[in-house]
Amino acid sequence: MSNLKTYEITPSLLNSWLYMYHCYEGQEENAKSEFLNALNRVHTPTTEAQQAGIDFENKCYAGEITSDTQAIIEIINGGTYQMSARKLIEVDNLNILLYGRLDVIKGDTIYDIKKSMSSKYVAKKYYHTAQQSVYLELFAQARKMIYLFNDLNGETHEEQYNREDIVPASSLISAFLHDLKLRNLYQIFLEKWEVKD
Repeated sequence: MSNLKTYEITPSLLNSWLYMYHCYEGQEENAKSEFLNALNRVHTPTTEAQQAGIDFENKCYAGEITSDTQAIIEIINGGTYQMSARKLIEVDNLNILLYGRLDVIKGDTIYDIKKSMSSKYVAKKYYHTAQQSVYLELFAQARKMIYLFNDLNGETHEEQYNREDIVPASSLISAFLHDLKLRNLYQIFLEKWEVKD
């Protein structure tokens, strides 16, 4: 690889960038602010909704069967939970260290558990997110990724992305880096996301 320095990229960083372009109307300034916080690695406290999601995932991993968790537990049973992975790739002459923590991997499928206390499921809810691109890059043996979304009514919905249908991680990251340059934010990325150790 051409550059000795390495820069980390996480799904959450890419998601905050993508959200600027796909946020709800009226949320543009908030989305931009959240992205700048992510880019600058500003620590933000866990929200109530995020904590509820974490608690829900932990119930699923522990096999605590309730009306909300039962369908998910049946799907993920026998899988490997909370697996971390790193992979070094080259994008636009930069060494990029991809990092991700998968909720569940089982056979050739990655599962990502989502819980909402306030919304119902809508089709292609996760289409404009980076997780499927990054996770399928991290795990070459996986053929697809399925989001398991449990909505405010406790109903579970599946949303599947096959490897051949997603934007490759390298293409997504290249677009991200290009956009940072257009916004005069590229130097911040190089400073804040360089892998130091």
